[in-house]
Amino acid sequence: MYITTRHICFYAYLPRKDVWTLLVLKPPKQICADILRCQNVVLKSGYLAKRGKSNVKYNRYWFILKGDVLSYYTDPSDLYFLNGNIDLRYGVQASLVEGKGKEGTVTFFVATDERKYYFKADSAASAKEWVKALQKVIFRSHNEGDSVKISIPVENVIEVEESPVLEFADTFKLKVVDNDDTYAIDEVIEIF
Repeated sequence: MYITTRHICFYAYLPRKDVWTLLVLKPPKQICADILRCQNVVLKSGYLAKRGKSNVKYNRYWFILKGDVLSYYTDPSDLYFLNGNIDLRYGVQASLVEGKGKEGTVTFFVATDERKYYFKADSAASAKEWVKALQKVIFRSHNEGDSVKISIPVENVIEVEESPVLEFADTFKLKVVDNDDTYAIDEVIEIF
């Protein structure tokens, strides 16, 4: 854990049931096969319109979200000819754009370290599904392993209190406002 002038930062442990199940219930050869199969699984696919980098016109492509990559093709029956791909390991955010587009389409974007990509889906439900799937991939790619990086803005901390949870460790509890929209209060317990 470390504290800056604006944030309290730490890593939180995330137990992984899927890995535990693999290790306990299956032989090693099957584990390797399962891991390789998961990397080649198509998480989502379908038509979206993508805005060009310098041309603001939207073109319709067939998209496939597999692993950490969002790939797009002109024709879904000819997947050997890739038009392009977006490496989501460098993804920062995926979100809906406020307001509706022409003819009921819904716009969303994916921001990476280098660029912001804009897409149009045929319906609000489709756009939400794509955004949710992309957010999961971006989150997973940034938090691979057994822990997740957490950064809490200092201005969101309401209260800090010593909390003797364990006799052999120093512990304290933070009460934090989740965000200004909901005013939900979360409690975080740190053990040293």
